[in-house]
Amino acid sequence: MTDDISADQQEIINEFITEARDLIDELEPTIIGLGQMANAATGEALSPDDLGTLNSIFRLFHSIKGGAGFLGLNNLVKSTHTAESLLDRLRNGSIPLAASHVDLLCMA
Repeated sequence: MTDDISADQQEIINEFITEARDLIDELEPTIIGLGQMANAATGEALSPDDLGTLNSIFRLFHSIKGGAGFLGLNNLVKSTHTAESLLDRLRNGSIPLAASHVDLLCMA
């Protein structure tokens, strides 16, 4: 970011940050709850409820990525895209859910 941001641009960025924080606050317990799913899964297929949880988390990252892309926040776009890729692999069953995935999603 440069010092040449207009007041309107700054307002849009501030609104994005507020909305992103609200989304994260709303779903943070769900992401942390993935740890329990990981412990219970032990290589088994995920239940429809578990897949619904992964889909909700995916939508969170997707929404944040869209806003970040609009604002040109490229590092955030890359980070959220990586989280989406992990979630896609979990959703389609190409990798089993592990506690380390939960850690990665929390860091993202």
